[in-house]
Amino acid sequence: MFQIIILSIIIGLIDSSNILTSYNYKKISQMSYINLLYLFSIWLTLAILIFFFIINRQDYSLLSILFNGPLLGFGIYWIFNILNIMLNPSIKMSLGIYNTIWGMILITSSTLIHKLIF
Repeated sequence: MFQIIILSIIIGLIDSSNILTSYNYKKISQMSYINLLYLFSIWLTLAILIFFFIINRQDYSLLSILFNGPLLGFGIYWIFNILNIMLNPSIKMSLGIYNTIWGMILITSSTLIHKLIF
Protein backbone atom coordinates (compact mmCIF):
# COMPACT_ATOMS: atom_id res chain seq x y z
CA MET A 1 0.00 0.00 0.00
CA PHE A 2 2.88 2.35 0.81
CA GLN A 3 4.28 1.96 -2.72
CA ILE A 4 0.87 2.78 -4.23
CA ILE A 5 0.64 5.98 -2.17
CA ILE A 6 4.18 7.02 -3.17
CA LEU A 7 3.35 6.23 -6.80
CA SER A 8 0.17 8.36 -6.53
CA ILE A 9 2.29 11.27 -5.30
CA ILE A 10 4.77 10.82 -8.16
CA ILE A 11 1.92 10.75 -10.69
CA GLY A 12 0.36 13.83 -9.08
CA LEU A 13 3.60 15.78 -9.25
CA ILE A 14 4.25 14.90 -12.88
CA ASP A 15 0.63 15.42 -13.93
CA SER A 16 0.46 18.77 -12.12
CA SER A 17 3.18 20.10 -14.38
CA ASN A 18 0.98 19.32 -17.39
CA ILE A 19 -2.16 20.68 -15.75
CA LEU A 20 -0.51 23.95 -14.77
CA THR A 21 0.95 24.51 -18.23
CA SER A 22 -2.18 23.41 -20.11
CA TYR A 23 -4.66 25.55 -18.20
CA ASN A 24 -4.26 28.96 -16.73
CA TYR A 25 -3.60 29.26 -13.02
CA LYS A 26 -6.85 31.13 -12.38
CA LYS A 27 -8.96 28.14 -13.48
CA ILE A 28 -6.92 25.79 -11.27
CA SER A 29 -7.18 28.05 -8.22
CA GLN A 30 -10.97 28.24 -8.64
CA MET A 31 -11.39 24.45 -8.69
CA SER A 32 -13.85 23.17 -6.12
CA TYR A 33 -12.77 20.75 -3.42
CA ILE A 34 -14.83 18.00 -5.02
CA ASN A 35 -12.92 18.44 -8.30
CA LEU A 36 -9.64 18.19 -6.40
CA LEU A 37 -10.92 15.02 -4.77
CA TYR A 38 -11.75 13.65 -8.24
CA LEU A 39 -8.23 14.53 -9.37
CA PHE A 40 -6.66 12.71 -6.41
CA SER A 41 -8.87 9.69 -7.08
CA ILE A 42 -7.63 9.62 -10.69
CA TRP A 43 -4.01 9.62 -9.52
CA LEU A 44 -4.71 6.87 -7.00
CA THR A 45 -6.51 4.77 -9.62
CA LEU A 46 -3.61 5.18 -12.06
CA ALA A 47 -1.17 4.15 -9.32
CA ILE A 48 -3.19 1.02 -8.56
CA LEU A 49 -3.32 0.09 -12.26
CA ILE A 50 0.42 0.66 -12.68
CA PHE A 51 1.16 -1.38 -9.58
CA PHE A 52 -0.91 -4.38 -10.58
CA PHE A 53 -0.31 -4.38 -14.34
CA ILE A 54 3.35 -3.34 -14.51
CA ILE A 55 5.18 -3.36 -11.16
CA ASN A 56 3.66 -6.56 -9.80
CA ARG A 57 4.63 -8.55 -12.91
CA GLN A 58 7.21 -11.32 -12.72
CA ASP A 59 9.18 -9.74 -15.58
CA TYR A 60 9.31 -6.26 -13.96
CA SER A 61 12.37 -4.61 -15.47
CA LEU A 62 13.37 -1.53 -17.40
CA LEU A 63 12.43 -3.24 -20.67
CA SER A 64 9.06 -4.26 -19.20
CA ILE A 65 8.40 -0.65 -18.12
CA LEU A 66 9.34 0.74 -21.54
CA PHE A 67 6.96 -1.69 -23.26
CA ASN A 68 4.05 -1.94 -20.81
CA GLY A 69 4.03 1.68 -19.59
CA PRO A 70 3.14 3.27 -22.92
CA LEU A 71 0.74 0.43 -23.70
CA LEU A 72 -1.17 0.87 -20.43
CA GLY A 73 -1.13 4.67 -20.84
CA PHE A 74 -2.43 4.38 -24.38
CA GLY A 75 -5.24 2.02 -23.37
CA ILE A 76 -6.45 4.14 -20.46
CA TYR A 77 -6.16 7.55 -22.08
CA TRP A 78 -7.35 6.58 -25.56
CA ILE A 79 -10.57 5.04 -24.24
CA PHE A 80 -11.17 8.07 -22.01
CA ASN A 81 -10.48 10.57 -24.81
CA ILE A 82 -12.54 8.83 -27.48
CA LEU A 83 -15.46 8.60 -25.06
CA ASN A 84 -15.15 12.32 -24.30
CA ILE A 85 -15.01 13.17 -28.02
CA MET A 86 -18.11 11.03 -28.66
CA LEU A 87 -20.03 12.69 -25.82
CA ASN A 88 -18.84 16.21 -26.61
CA PRO A 89 -18.22 16.72 -30.36
CA SER A 90 -16.72 20.17 -29.75
CA ILE A 91 -13.57 18.47 -28.44
CA LYS A 92 -11.08 18.16 -31.26
CA MET A 93 -9.35 14.88 -32.09
CA SER A 94 -5.98 16.65 -31.85
CA LEU A 95 -6.63 17.29 -28.15
CA GLY A 96 -7.47 13.61 -27.68
CA ILE A 97 -4.25 12.57 -29.40
CA TYR A 98 -2.20 15.06 -27.34
CA ASN A 99 -3.81 13.82 -24.13
CA THR A 100 -3.24 10.17 -25.08
CA ILE A 101 0.45 10.82 -25.73
CA TRP A 102 0.62 12.63 -22.40
CA GLY A 103 -0.94 9.58 -20.69
CA MET A 104 1.68 7.30 -22.24
CA ILE A 105 4.45 9.61 -21.01
CA LEU A 106 2.88 9.99 -17.55
CA ILE A 107 2.47 6.25 -16.94
CA THR A 108 5.95 5.39 -18.24
CA SER A 109 7.83 8.16 -16.44
CA SER A 110 6.00 7.57 -13.14
CA THR A 111 6.83 3.87 -13.30
CA LEU A 112 10.47 4.60 -14.12
CA ILE A 113 10.76 6.97 -11.14
CA HIS A 114 9.13 4.34 -8.92
CA LYS A 115 11.70 1.79 -10.15
CA LEU A 116 14.52 4.20 -9.22
CA ILE A 117 13.09 4.70 -5.71
CA PHE A 118 12.26 1.07 -4.95
